[in-house]
This record gives sequence, structure tokens and C-alpha cells, in this order.
Amino acid sequence: PPGSASGGRQLRLASVTLVNPEVSEDIFLEHCLPRLRVLCPLVTIYGDEEDGALFWSEVVNRFRVLGKLHSAPYRAECRSAPQPAPVRGAASLAAEGTNERGEWADIDVVDMTWLESNVHSLRHNSFNLNRTLVDDLRELIVEGKRAAQRRSRLVCRKGNVYTFLQPPLHVVND
Repeated sequence: PPGSASGGRQLRLASVTLVNPEVSEDIFLEHCLPRLRVLCPLVTIYGDEEDGALFWSEVVNRFRVLGKLHSAPYRAECRSAPQPAPVRGAASLAAEGTNERGEWADIDVVDMTWLESNVHSLRHNSFNLNRTLVDDLRELIVEGKRAAQRRSRLVCRKGNVYTFLQPPLHVVND
């Protein structure tokens, strides 16, 4: 606010990265995402449809969590807060196009469901053990690249959802 110790400057973040987030999907998309986008040009969600901890969270709390990627790809239908101008062509990088339901939300979603190497049975906190995921997080955080720019390890599945470019564990070359 004007006259404050910060001199009226607003907080700006380089990126916000959520790994297996346990927040309500509806609350995040309706309330949190519009506010985050004002503060930050790069919002990324890493999720896993098979995450066991998030499964039990949904059972106990009785709401769908963001980290299970139920509604991905996410659409930009709710714009309750002003949106910043896209950075480095972010809208074109994140968007596959538009249709009757609107544009894709300007966020990157990385689906980790097919990751198998160094992933335990609960599938909730492998982000610090899987080399592919660690390298992708490094490129995202250090270099500030959008998912569409990280082509050496990600492929666009649909809209704003990307998956790792590696075969599932059951695919072998005999």
C-alpha cells in the first residue's frame, strides 16, 4: 500500500511450484489461482493420479484435491482478479487453442503418473529421488522455463498438461 515501508511496491514472484498439492481443486482454481497469477507469471502444478496420500486425503476430507489432477487440463473460466500480461509468450506456449469452453488456464500442469524410477508405492514424495523430476524442477526454478520450453523431457498431452517423455516401467525391450 502507498506510504508503507516498501514504498508502495507490489510483491512479485519469479515462479510458484506446487508438488502434489493437497489443496481443494475448486478453491485453488476459483480463488487462489487468480491471485497467484497477479503475483507471478509462472505457476506450475506437479501431480500424480495414483498418489496414495492424496487418495486418503480425499477420503477423509471429502473434497477433490488439486494434486490428483481430476479436472486437468484446466481452463481459464474464472477470472475474478486482474491477470498480468503474459511473459515470454506464455499464453501461446501454454495454450493448445480455444474451444467453446474458453482458453486453457495460463498454468503448467506436469503429470507424474507414469514416473516409475525411484518412486515408492505411496507415490507422494518421490520428487526428491527421481532424477528426471529433479532435473525438470531445476530447469523450471533456475532457468524459469515454461513446460512447453522443456522439450527434452516433457511432451504436451493436452492443453496445459504435460507428461514426462519416458515409457512406463512395464514397457521393456526383450
